[in-house]
Amino acid sequence: MKTGAKLSVNMVFDQQVLDCSASIALNGKSWQLGQAQFYLANIEIQNQQGQWQQLPLKVNANQNSTLALVGQHCAQHKQAYWQLVFEQGITFNNFQAIRFALGVPFSLNHQNPLTQETPLNVSSMFWVWQTGHKFARIELVSEQDNWIFHLGSTGCQSPSVMRAPTNGCRYPNLYTFELPINKDDDTLTFDLAKLINGVQITEQTSCQSERQNLVCQQLLQHLSTGRESGIFRMNHE
Repeated sequence: MKTGAKLSVNMVFDQQVLDCSASIALNGKSWQLGQAQFYLANIEIQNQQGQWQQLPLKVNANQNSTLALVGQHCAQHKQAYWQLVFEQGITFNNFQAIRFALGVPFSLNHQNPLTQETPLNVSSMFWVWQTGHKFARIELVSEQDNWIFHLGSTGCQSPSVMRAPTNGCRYPNLYTFELPINKDDDTLTFDLAKLINGVQITEQTSCQSERQNLVCQQLLQHLSTGRESGIFRMNHE
């Protein structure tokens, strides 16, 4: 990996890179992305001595210094954003691992989205103050069906849904991934096939992070296995 200030991000289904025009075959149907967006936060890299250091992000329309919203919203025809742009250039060859969270940390998750700075002011990525942001919003559509997966915190306690909790949620659903780096790594890949492995995609198997939902349990288990799940990996394009 060359010295630079950017890290490409993409979503694939097996080996196929997904965008709004791509089609994938599931359950005998042709599906397309309706929306695929997710927050990545607290990005760190580990040097050869095992020490971790934060990688500050460059502030722009899709990032603040610690968090980025990547992906695209096909229905709204919004411009895709599939990269992480860092404040300074870095030679990844000199490091052995990268670590990040999928989601929004509690300290930022329950603030007023109307007054928060970008990218935490995106209305389609917010539930209510009590539960906070949708950490990931993945929606698939076919001619006669649709499927959604909305990842976010649940079990959050406050006097009303319009009030932020003062203590952490029972189920934060904030997942940390740690991936090895080598000289050929220049793309962070989210593999949708790994996430939905074993799930029959249909409207009835949609999930909004409900713990009692059996499909949610399966999807969250895939996320909780972290690096071993292969949902995130570093690839060479």
